[in-house]
Amino acid sequence: MYCTKCGQSMENSQAGCARCGASRYLAPAMFKFAESATAFLRPVRSNTDQPTQSRQRPLASRTLIICVSALAAALILFLLLPYAIGIRAESEYRSTIAQMSSDAVRLSVDSYDRGWFSSTAKDTIDLSGRQVELTQEIHHGPFPFAGSHHSLLPVLAIVESRADLPLDLKSIVHVTREGAPALAATAFLYPDGSAEISIAVAPLAGGSPAAGTQILFDGGECVWWLRRGEVSASGRFNHIRYAEAGSHLYASALSFDGDLHLDPSGLWLHKMTWLLSGVELTLARDPDEPMLPSRLAFDGLSVTSGDSVSEGLLQTDTRFAMKRIALPDGRTVSSDLEWQLLNVDPHAVVEWLRDNQAIARSGEPATQQISELGRSSVTPLVRLAKAAPKAIFKLELESPSGRAASTLQAGIKPGFSGERFGGSDDEALARELSENYAYASAEIVVPASLFADPESAEELNGLLARGLIVREGNNLVSRATYSRGQLFVNGQNLN
Repeated sequence: MYCTKCGQSMENSQAGCARCGASRYLAPAMFKFAESATAFLRPVRSNTDQPTQSRQRPLASRTLIICVSALAAALILFLLLPYAIGIRAESEYRSTIAQMSSDAVRLSVDSYDRGWFSSTAKDTIDLSGRQVELTQEIHHGPFPFAGSHHSLLPVLAIVESRADLPLDLKSIVHVTREGAPALAATAFLYPDGSAEISIAVAPLAGGSPAAGTQILFDGGECVWWLRRGEVSASGRFNHIRYAEAGSHLYASALSFDGDLHLDPSGLWLHKMTWLLSGVELTLARDPDEPMLPSRLAFDGLSVTSGDSVSEGLLQTDTRFAMKRIALPDGRTVSSDLEWQLLNVDPHAVVEWLRDNQAIARSGEPATQQISELGRSSVTPLVRLAKAAPKAIFKLELESPSGRAASTLQAGIKPGFSGERFGGSDDEALARELSENYAYASAEIVVPASLFADPESAEELNGLLARGLIVREGNNLVSRATYSRGQLFVNGQNLN
């Protein structure tokens, strides 16, 4: 083999050329070739290319400018929004006060001082000549940071209200909690028109030593939620005590919970529960009224009521329940009363209410209003009668003597068309319904032991003899029905 550099002959065992010393494994030419190939594969840098750090500096500057601009815009928006919202809040406030004012309760805005982040309003509430001054701090949204209340959700405004007692009451009662107003309220007004209102009534005490009266009230609170077509409320008012000249009234805690919602018919439907733990009334003996009871008490009064619309007809249900009634003679009674109104056309009710309001606002003489009311009621009454409405009344009393119960049902039979009453003859309509479609039934069951005294026994025997009351075991029963103008009692026609 030969040297690739100088051409000298070389043996296979030689590691390099004896003349020039070049290596037989990698000639310098190969080094040049490798260097050329590496240079060829390396990317070519233009004259405008800068180091990596230099290329990133303009991008970082642009990001900083964008961030600063966004923060500036947000700050400007944050500063301008409260002022703009304050303008809208004043308009909404004045409109709300005007809508709430009525003949019974007159509200007026005495002053409205609108600032950038908050406003102050002073109002007067006139309750039949008794005036209450109301001071309100209105903190503008969307995120008020002033005042004692805050919201994580955007709001139109937060309104903090305070009211003191009227001047004529301050001489009789006073607030027992130091520094607290007689009434304090906080309202969160949201952009969608909804609101959440919390009201607190401070504890009160007072009375008149000259008149021998004493008043103690432990205060209370309630919360209202107002949404479009819906109102919800819950609250609790604590004990109240009133004493005067040997008589006293004590009422324990009263709590309530319920809601209202607007039905598509235009009628407001409700569900409500009232709970009164107890009431005790003690009266001083009056020589001129010896039969008047001196003490009456009851515990566990509950009132539940609700409306619903099923298959286009209104159904209402109201129930009164009392766990214990303490009678003056020492006996105790529990009671349960339920009243239902079924199959009522809600559109007819709305029409009747609307006509009544229009007539009441007409300013016409009372006799003319009554006459016009009778004529305008014919059409909605016909619609009501077509739906075959029905009322149910139930009463139960439990006592040591036994159980007493009564049931009453009344209504209009199905099938009434009302075709003949397209005019305004309300008397003819009433006659047609009472003679052909109205019906009623009643049942009364009482323990016979209630008539054990001689006077009651004599009267009872007379009713038994006439068949108006019958005996069934240990009970006395009377049943009555009315249909097509005929009244029957225990099967006897009394017409």
